[in-house]
Amino acid sequence: MLKAEWPVWGRERRRRTALSPLSASYKQREEHLMDADEKSRRLLGVVQGYAQVVMALPPHEREKKLREFRDQSLDDAKSHGLDDVSAKDWAHKMDDWVRALVRIIEPGGGSTGGTA
Repeated sequence: MLKAEWPVWGRERRRRTALSPLSASYKQREEHLMDADEKSRRLLGVVQGYAQVVMALPPHEREKKLREFRDQSLDDAKSHGLDDVSAKDWAHKMDDWVRALVRIIEPGGGSTGGTA
């Protein structure tokens, strides 16, 4: 039997469980240690991803998808512990950022190509 296969008891078990890559405490610690630049890059990646999904849709379906993303942002903010007012403010900001990026991408032709 390899050492990694041995049963783990006591303090070692708690430490391994608490810092398991799948545990919430590990993710919270990872987010806490992340610098502001990395957080900004990740947030921008989310906004870009939403905008790309919206741009891939026909124009008449985009507004519905934008509302879905806004609702999803609201749910995500609440699940991360924000109160109702802060969560609504966060969802509104995310919605504004995605819409602004869509307005920037749209004249260039989006995913279909164009003048950009």
